[in-house]
Amino acid sequence: MDTIHLDKENNTIVKELTGNQSYHIHMTQQWEYFLCLLLQNGKTEVVVSSDVPDVSMTIVCISYATQDKPATLYVDGQTNHDRVHIDMTLLSLAGQWAVIDVQWGISMPVGVVKTEWYLLQENILLHPSARVRAVPKLDIHSNDVKASHGARVHAIDDTELFYMQAKWLSSQESKKLYIQWYVQNMFDKIPNIDQSFVEKQHHRIATDLSL
Repeated sequence: MDTIHLDKENNTIVKELTGNQSYHIHMTQQWEYFLCLLLQNGKTEVVVSSDVPDVSMTIVCISYATQDKPATLYVDGQTNHDRVHIDMTLLSLAGQWAVIDVQWGISMPVGVVKTEWYLLQENILLHPSARVRAVPKLDIHSNDVKASHGARVHAIDDTELFYMQAKWLSSQESKKLYIQWYVQNMFDKIPNIDQSFVEKQHHRIATDLSL
């Protein structure tokens, strides 16, 4: 398992995850952290934990899959300390005949107080043949905490595409711009992110998904 340490000197991490690997991300000091993960394909396990109380973390994870490159993501959130706040957003993009499987869990043992974990999963099907499976699990054993999850699976909005095509964009250009908007919203959650890296990811996603 590859361990990623977050501390005051290293509080923002942007990382491309390699498929068929496991990662342990843990916060070692009281601080505010930002984490951006990009998963292209393969099976990836991510464990998030904190060694100390009074920490905050914003996590964004972008995954995409094609017919020959399915993606599976397992997320295990372990919050064993008080006053930990984690806000996590997952964006999954499924191309033609693609399959994306996302399973995640949040655990809070007895005695933990004032800890909050929020998770939102956004799944966009780029073709009627695409498939996304979202499986949440909450394992909460304390009363004075907050934990919530939400998931949405939808195709590209035809109304939005029609509006963009009315601005003299082609169907393909409109679809590409639509996806770029969602991806950029994810990147915007991470302060001071390297824009050259962002542009590289936009190009890679568009190329791999034939946008």
